[in-house]
Amino acid sequence: MPPRSVGSTADNVSSWVNRTGSVAVLIDLDGRQSRPLSPGRSLEEPPYAYDSVDVVTWPR
Repeated sequence: MPPRSVGSTADNVSSWVNRTGSVAVLIDLDGRQSRPLSPGRSLEEPPYAYDSVDVVTWPR
């Protein structure tokens, strides 16, 4: 039996997986931060930063 859901979808973990061959840049416009995500890597945002990514770009 699956665990009972608590809270809303806003409380869920924000996870990212870069399945491309290039570095992706995860950008938080509100916090004015950017984080690189290398090819083949994944990132799970910590609780204080859930759902903080507003834009994903791939630099040239």
